[in-house]
Amino acid sequence: IVIKSNAIFDTENYDGTRLSPFHIIGDIEEGKTNELLNARVSGEYVKFNNELYRIVGIENNTTKIVKTDYIQNPNSSNSDKYLGYFGSDQFFSTKSANNTFWDYYLTDASGWLSTLSDTSLLVNGTYYQGYNPGNSSYKSTICATVNDEISTKDCTKISGTNMTYTGLVGLLRAGEMMSAQQSTLTHINSYRDYKNMWLITPYSSSSSGVRYVDFGGNDAFYSPSSFACGARPSISLKSETKITGGSGHVDDPYDVG
Repeated sequence: IVIKSNAIFDTENYDGTRLSPFHIIGDIEEGKTNELLNARVSGEYVKFNNELYRIVGIENNTTKIVKTDYIQNPNSSNSDKYLGYFGSDQFFSTKSANNTFWDYYLTDASGWLSTLSDTSLLVNGTYYQGYNPGNSSYKSTICATVNDEISTKDCTKISGTNMTYTGLVGLLRAGEMMSAQQSTLTHINSYRDYKNMWLITPYSSSSSGVRYVDFGGNDAFYSPSSFACGARPSISLKSETKITGGSGHVDDPYDVG
């Protein structure tokens, strides 16, 4: 897009960096108090339970947001406390017997969800787990049929065996906004200062691989029970959730209620 020459940028309060982008003074696109959050756009920031999240998209009038930073795995040692295995197979929310996998820790009632002080705005989200072998359209992650075929036109989301997970907590899928971006914060452990990030997308029906985003922003796949990555939970907020303050920028996220 091209910005008009008479646009005035606020360079006094913002420095133009990724975490502090210049604001256009009088920008009518910023959200307003009492506006429904589901009228906003992907990429804007939201404060929820006093933590920073980012809008991923609007699905079924609910607002899907993802935590900007990794959460801690209580089953890991201090040196790798932000790393964990995906699950007992390639599909999300297949509970493990020893409760050591991210899918269990995120979705179990005594896991991450229980650490939130207020869950009144949460609603179940639908997480599509269509296969993505890496050489197909991102649409395959939400539109794949049992045999992995998709239409070149807009598709109908199809729910097959293990293809859809419904719950309060999930993970980003391949091709989703920000799935190729790392966290705005980075935790350091004993052997690396970056984190690979698990996605919810399986690699294929013939492989137990699950896709993840590596430290360079590329997505790859690995065995879900033999490779440890970090996790950033995604959640969905009710359709009636409103903006109660803020401008949606990283340094002034929306307050919601």
